[in-house]
Amino acid sequence: QQQRVAFPTRTSIELVPSSDIMYLEAQSNNCIVVLTNGVQHQVLKSLKDYEEILCQPGSNFYRIHNSYIVNIDYAGRYVREDGGSIVMSNKKEIPVSKTKKNDLMVLLRKFQME
Repeated sequence: QQQRVAFPTRTSIELVPSSDIMYLEAQSNNCIVVLTNGVQHQVLKSLKDYEEILCQPGSNFYRIHNSYIVNIDYAGRYVREDGGSIVMSNKKEIPVSKTKKNDLMVLLRKFQME
């Protein structure tokens, strides 16, 4: 069964299948959720709240930076220059923090094994 995530906005609560989430970006105490269809929701919860929900062992979500959680399924490539970044399938380039880089490399190596 597919997990659905509730995103409270100013006017509604959006219920979104987790597989439709490309990435989340922190924006002060709130965050922006970017979906695979290009729709973006400004959400009234913090990135930390969604890290606890989405970034579980074995999930496709990983917090690669203090300001971003990404769905690895939509990562198109890893760029090694300038400290490292992930280019998502919508061409958005997201920086990888120095503290998360080693864990991300371990995660990406799993894809090489498949």
